[in-house]
Amino acid sequence: MCKLDDGEAFALTATGAHLAASARPSLKSWALFEGEMLSRSWAGLLDSIRTGKTAAELAGLDNAFEAMARNPAQVRMFNEAMVALTEQVIPAMLAAYDFSGITRLTDVGGGYGQRLCAILKAYPAMRGTIFDLPRCAEGAEAQLVDAGLRQRCELTAGSFFESVPSGADAVILKSIIHDWDDSHSITILTNCREALAAGGKVLLVERLMPEMPEANPEHCSVILSD
Repeated sequence: MCKLDDGEAFALTATGAHLAASARPSLKSWALFEGEMLSRSWAGLLDSIRTGKTAAELAGLDNAFEAMARNPAQVRMFNEAMVALTEQVIPAMLAAYDFSGITRLTDVGGGYGQRLCAILKAYPAMRGTIFDLPRCAEGAEAQLVDAGLRQRCELTAGSFFESVPSGADAVILKSIIHDWDDSHSITILTNCREALAAGGKVLLVERLMPEMPEANPEHCSVILSD
């Protein structure tokens, strides 16, 4: 990440430069999230193996997101990390899928709206809805205003375990389903389906688990995110 420059001072390498907040793309928020939150969660691995329960369940909570919601600093760190990660994925997502047949798109678990903003910019005739918990509304509002897209996008607060806003031709979920077990995932996807008219589409943006994992960074990253 760093190198000795002229034998007197240290400077960032090309890789390390992405840790600066001013870098484009910047991985600062993701690095803090990995180092401050994710790495610590592995401390309870043995207890989870012995009991079959997650760390949150062992603490008497439903899930890790409920635990995180009690700490505003962690909520902010998580959301900023998701923005950093999404920035890396957007070009590949736009290249991989043709959104031109969609007139209204709902981003379920859309966070601060960075992903939907990129899609709306690429498809000027489309309108959208960002759907997430109320704590994301302020960040999403700021993102839409900065992008000049506030008139083309609605903000709706709620839980995808209860319902998903109707009226869209398609819904998109990025890095959502891998967070939940089969029962919770079925509830989320069922609510998405019920929000769509006949012919509607559910679009998932996820990393695929390899059929036979290998000892390489890409496979390790996917497995550790499961």
